[in-house]
Amino acid sequence: MPIYNFVSFLELKKQLRYITDSYDEVIAVDVLFLYAAQSFFTQVNFLSLEIKDVELPLLQSIKNGFIKSVIIQTTDRYNYLFPDKKYKTFLIQNAPVFTEPSLPINKTTNALLFNGTGAPWFGIYTCLKFIKLNPTFSLTFKGEIFKPELDFIKKNYANLVESKHINIFSEYIDSNKMIEFMSSFEIGFCFYDLSFPSFNTFNYQTAPSGKMFAYFAAGVPVIGNNIPGLKAISEFGAGILIDDFNNETILKAIEKIQSNYQFYQENCYKAARHYSFNKSVLPFVTFISA
Repeated sequence: MPIYNFVSFLELKKQLRYITDSYDEVIAVDVLFLYAAQSFFTQVNFLSLEIKDVELPLLQSIKNGFIKSVIIQTTDRYNYLFPDKKYKTFLIQNAPVFTEPSLPINKTTNALLFNGTGAPWFGIYTCLKFIKLNPTFSLTFKGEIFKPELDFIKKNYANLVESKHINIFSEYIDSNKMIEFMSSFEIGFCFYDLSFPSFNTFNYQTAPSGKMFAYFAAGVPVIGNNIPGLKAISEFGAGILIDDFNNETILKAIEKIQSNYQFYQENCYKAARHYSFNKSVLPFVTFISA
């Protein structure tokens, strides 16, 4: 076990000692917690959020019968963790509870949204370059932007910020208002830049993005890169998956969505209904309540 995991493991075991027997179900989040929980509980439900290859050997020492159920995002991720095991499994996404929209929704033409953390590995520089080359569009960043990237925008894109072609919206929005805020935008970006080695992993390639589901619920068609974790975009026809981050590729994807916008928007709502958290979590709640 790597040293940082070993230290975390010891701290976790220390905290678990204070837990009493006043619980009905235990949910262990990710492999390290699952491994530590064996020392204190007879059976747990395993919630897998992140898949870290360095922790996978710990799964070999999990006691038989210890895992009561597995909550995970996709069957591909389950098979990666448990290629030879048949646990009771629930597929649940980091998706909002979908509320049917009050139509019509006023969309701002050519308004693009970058939701989430503004970091290089999430394609912030790709999006900035696109706006610089296509100033008929506006791009709003909603979420935290790391200081180097924020300084870069202020230095190199001051004119686009001043003209409102680039907007930085870092103020907190309550979760029940977030979908309403997002819904006024025409198209959303959801990128994973796999040129960063730490992101070119099975974990990031296959993890469905939480912001993708938020775009669906807001009726905002999505442009994402073509990786397994974002395949719901193409499966539901709720946007376009692209194979590169070239300006021409992104522009063609935008134009394709705009040419049949209602089709893509309605498919976003179909996806949001399918993945709505209250619907997805119900079988698990029924399972542990039996």
